[in-house]
Amino acid sequence: MTNRRHARDIAFRLLYEMDVNPHVTDDQREEYIQRHAQKEPTRRFARQLVDGVRQHQAELDRRIQECLERWTLSRLGTTERTLLRLGAYELLYAQQPPPVVIAEATRLARRYGDQGSAAFVQGVLNRILRSGEQGGVVRIVAEENAGQNGSVVAPVDGGS
Repeated sequence: MTNRRHARDIAFRLLYEMDVNPHVTDDQREEYIQRHAQKEPTRRFARQLVDGVRQHQAELDRRIQECLERWTLSRLGTTERTLLRLGAYELLYAQQPPPVVIAEATRLARRYGDQGSAAFVQGVLNRILRSGEQGGVVRIVAEENAGQNGSVVAPVDGGS
């Protein structure tokens, strides 16, 4: 398993636990990551994913809810909700290649979810991605990353 794949797996399991038990402390989070990831790059990426999802959870939940049909976020199973948050975070904020993000979330859904989880997660993440192609996703990334590395990502729709 690659470092990033392993980090996503760790982040998913930890975020799942944090959804079920919101009283997980920062020390417990760090101990979990230290115990399950032997390499520092894996630990660092797992922390980035967990911290990013926690920091942006309200916006992630809003974006996911907009892309759900006949469902509410609270009605989703914990596995699907957690995978959607993780995948949406990577699509909206982490600047990971969308095909990789969706494939990895689908892989985790097959591993941890039930029979329909993979198709469901893939479909919702594709909707989030398509909504971003109309300006929303790229605009968030551009605003957050403007000036960090000298480049600015422009909105797809040409807006400001």
